[in-house]
Amino acid sequence: MQQNKTIGTFSRRQVVAGMLATTAFALTACSPKGGAASRVAKKQDLSISIMQQPGSLDPVALSEGSDSFLWSSIYDTLLLTSAEGKIVPNAAKSFDYSKDGKTLTLTLREGLLFSNGKVPTSKDVKFSLERIKTTPGPGQFQALNIASVDAPDDATVVIKLTTPDPNLLRYLTARCGIISDAATARDASTKLNPVGSGPYTLDTAKTTAGATYVLKRRDDYWGAATFPFANVTLKVMADTTAVENALRSGQIDVSTIAPTSQESFKKQNFTFTKLDVTSVFQLLIADRAGTIQPALADLRVRKAINMAFDRDAIGKSALAGLGTPTSQLFFPFFPGSVKKLDSLYPHDPEGARKLLAEAGYANGFDVKMPSLVYTPTFEPLITQALADIGIRVTWNPIPPQETSKAITSASYPMILWVDGVSPGATIINSHFTPKGYLNPFHVEDPRLAPLVAESAITIDPDRQAAIYEKINTFAVENAWDAPLAFNGQLFAAAPGYKYVGTSPMNLSSLRVFAVAA
Repeated sequence: MQQNKTIGTFSRRQVVAGMLATTAFALTACSPKGGAASRVAKKQDLSISIMQQPGSLDPVALSEGSDSFLWSSIYDTLLLTSAEGKIVPNAAKSFDYSKDGKTLTLTLREGLLFSNGKVPTSKDVKFSLERIKTTPGPGQFQALNIASVDAPDDATVVIKLTTPDPNLLRYLTARCGIISDAATARDASTKLNPVGSGPYTLDTAKTTAGATYVLKRRDDYWGAATFPFANVTLKVMADTTAVENALRSGQIDVSTIAPTSQESFKKQNFTFTKLDVTSVFQLLIADRAGTIQPALADLRVRKAINMAFDRDAIGKSALAGLGTPTSQLFFPFFPGSVKKLDSLYPHDPEGARKLLAEAGYANGFDVKMPSLVYTPTFEPLITQALADIGIRVTWNPIPPQETSKAITSASYPMILWVDGVSPGATIINSHFTPKGYLNPFHVEDPRLAPLVAESAITIDPDRQAAIYEKINTFAVENAWDAPLAFNGQLFAAAPGYKYVGTSPMNLSSLRVFAVAA
C-alpha cells in the first residue's frame, strides 16, 4: 500500500456562545491601535484567542484542544492534514507502506532545523516515537501498535507495527508525529519553552504563561513562506461575547461569530466562511460497567439518559443554525456514519422515567460530573434535562490545565465532552478500546471487542467502512454514550485578513489564516 510521496433555562445567545466555545477556540487577530486602517497596515502580525492554556508543552503531555495552535507552531510533525483534509508530506517528504500494512517507511526532507541550530535526524524521530509509546500520557495510545522504530540512516525512519494500523498516518500529523530534540526533550525547560523544528519559537520575554503566548516566525524554517505573520500572539480568553464586541470595534480581525451577528458584520465589509461540522457535543457515559455509579451498568438507564434530551432543539433552534442533532459519534462525512441511528432516541422524558423505574431507579440517582472550561454555559441544560427524569447532577469545578487528568482519572461516571472532527479509527481508539483516552473505566464488551480488533487490522476501505458501521450501530443501540449535536462554525474576517480553512481537520493550525489581497 503506497501513499503520496511528495434547553434549559438560558437564552439562545448563551447557548450559541457556549457551543462556539466548546469547539475549542475563538479566533482573533489584533492590531496595536485598532481600526481598519491600522489593521491592514499591521497585517503581518496576528493575534489568536484560545480557550485553553497548555498545561505543558512537552509532547508526551500535550492535549489536542485549542492549545494546538501553540504547539503545532513550535513543533513540526512528520505528516500534515491539508486544507482539503488529506494526509500529505510535511517534515517527512515521503511515506510508503509495505503491502501487508505493517511497515511504514518515511524519508525526512532536507532543510529541517531545530530552533537550537541542530539538524533533526531519524534518530530524533526514533527517540520521539519511543518516548510517546513508553510514557503515560494523553497521546500514548497513538503509538500502541508500534513494535519498533529503526533509523538506518539520518534521513530514513522505518516504523514496524504489531498489526496494521489504519489510523497511524493521521496520528503522525499530530502529537505522535512531533519531532523532539533527543538531547533536550527530557529537560525541565521543555514544559515551558521547548526546542522544536516548527515555523515559530516562543518569545519568552513577552509570554506570560497561562495568559499570553507570543510566537516569533523563524526565517530559517524550511516552509517559512507558508506563514505570512511575523509575530503571533495567543491570548487565553473564553468570553465569546467580548470577542465579538472587540471584532466590531476594530481591535480584533478574525473570529468565530454567532450566525445572528452576521448582518451587523456585513456592514463593516467582513468576509465569512462557514464550516458545517467541526465538532460533536456529547455526554460521555464513561462508567458503563457501573464501577462507581451502578445504575449506569443497566442498558435501560443509559437509554433513558439518551431519551432525556431534545436534540432537535439543541442542534437547530438553540444553536441558531450551527448545530445538527445526532445520536452517533461518527461524523457524517467519514465511513461509519449510519443516518438511521440519529432517530433511535426521540425526546421522551416520560418514557425515560419508565425505563429508570423498570431498572429499579424510580427515585432516580445522583451523579457527579466535572465542570470543565467550556461546560458552565451548558450545565443548566444538562442538569435540567437529567433532573426531569430523576437524575441529580453535581458539578465539580476543574481548572483548565487539569482537564486531561480529570477525564482519565475514572472519578466521574459521566462527562460533558466535545470531540473535534475525527475519522472512525480515532473514535474507536479513544472511546471503545480498553486504554482509550475517553474510556477511563477501561470498559470492554465481548460483543464489541472482536469488531474493534478487526477494524484495527483492516486496510481495505470498503471492508473497513462496513466494520465501522457495525461498531457505530452497536455503540448507539447499547447507549455507550449520549451524543447530542454536531456543531459548525461561522468565521468573520475583517479587511486585510482571510480565513482559508476548508476542512474541519485543520482547525487548530496557523495555516488557516492568510493575508487578504
